[in-house]
Amino acid sequence: MNLRFTELTNWNLHGTGRVLGKIVDVLVEDDTWQVRYFVIGISNTFPQRRVLLSPEAIGLDHRRTPRLLSVLTVEQLLSCPQVDWDMPISRQYEKSLREHFGWPLYWLGSTVTSTQQLNNLAGEDVVIDVTEGLASNLRSLREICGYKVLSRNGQAGRMKDLVINPDTWQVELAVSEPTSWLAKQSCMFSTGRIRQIDWATQVVMVDLEQETLLATQQQSMPWYVAATADQ
Repeated sequence: MNLRFTELTNWNLHGTGRVLGKIVDVLVEDDTWQVRYFVIGISNTFPQRRVLLSPEAIGLDHRRTPRLLSVLTVEQLLSCPQVDWDMPISRQYEKSLREHFGWPLYWLGSTVTSTQQLNNLAGEDVVIDVTEGLASNLRSLREICGYKVLSRNGQAGRMKDLVINPDTWQVELAVSEPTSWLAKQSCMFSTGRIRQIDWATQVVMVDLEQETLLATQQQSMPWYVAATADQ
């Protein structure tokens, strides 16, 4: 069962016996479409504080109406390093966040653990070079929704939604809504068809002909997604 981003942002994150907060956004790597963080708006804080949680700290519960679970507590979320939301997220911040929770440093390879864990395993100091202030290549799915979709030979719509596979936490499908009166239904296509995104002009360039997208939009598109979730 895949997850629609636009529905996921209405979901609560459940802890042990209580709601920890609400999913506000999802951050992905702009070259791989891999989900790296959920942006969580913590409950019962004013103003609402937002924190980043890796998928490694979140699971999908299928036992009843689908919902997201975490073993972390509100206190643990509040104790993590704070994000400066007015600035791009840096590698240095990611390193401090991941060492705080013991998550792997994914940009060094999926099998690499945090500095502290490496030190324990090696029994000696291990130096990992993370350049101060170096920005990560993370992008907001909330931001991408609304971008123009440009085919090989012309505009073919506007980005409406993105579909996440919870088994791999990767964005596998994109959905565009038509801007032409010739098409009335949304178009679903693989993110592998996205050849480039111009972040400055907010344009998603797709490796498909406009006619192909319009023809696809005439078809009934299947949704392999959760229609509802436990709130």
